[in-house]
Amino acid sequence: MEKIIENAYFDSIIQVPSSVIGDTVTYVIYRASNSSVFQSGSALYVGGIQWRVSFIPTGSDVFVVEVTRGDTKYTRKYKTADKATVGVSYTNVVSIPDSISSQTVTYIVLKADGTVFADGNMTFLASIHWKISFTPDAEGTYKLQVLNVSKDVIYSEEIIVSAAASATAAVVTSASMLEAVNNAIYAKIHGGAIQAYTINGRNIQHMTLSELRLFRTELQNEINDTRGPARNLAKFR
Repeated sequence: MEKIIENAYFDSIIQVPSSVIGDTVTYVIYRASNSSVFQSGSALYVGGIQWRVSFIPTGSDVFVVEVTRGDTKYTRKYKTADKATVGVSYTNVVSIPDSISSQTVTYIVLKADGTVFADGNMTFLASIHWKISFTPDAEGTYKLQVLNVSKDVIYSEEIIVSAAASATAAVVTSASMLEAVNNAIYAKIHGGAIQAYTINGRNIQHMTLSELRLFRTELQNEINDTRGPARNLAKFR
């Protein structure tokens, strides 16, 4: 599942086999946390068999982009949340072909030693998509298994769970990113060179001024939430 940046404009490029310009290709974006439709409309033809769906993901969540041409659906999944963390609820979405909402889909979450950590029924999201949420209690590798009515495993995925970052580490990371973003904003305004710096998989050299300012605000809020509103680690330009 691809990681994308929260509150930043994102283009999802999906290949639709045998499609050509002029075809009717629609999309629906589902939000996992509350099983709702986040956005819908018509996909934009890019070229070849590629179509684009643009959206701005809000909040920490899993977003399922489903593109439809005729009777055929194509799916991409994205998340704004970080990797699974000890003590934090983790949500995953599994697409099960030909499934319908009235069916019962069960799951098992196993720890590395093979013991069952959690099990139960998955929650229907929409279309052919089902979700599961659990809160890991320790670091390590967990295995998610999805079962059919015959108890056969039809889907399996390993989930790496990391320890929660300390408050000090979070402040240092946010502070260093904030300094880089402030420098980039200054360079953007005054025509200077922007130093290459990758944040959440995106190089700030390619961010617009408005995106940099929005990200700066988010970082400052993160620092204030951790250390208290009275402290500022960088002077805004």
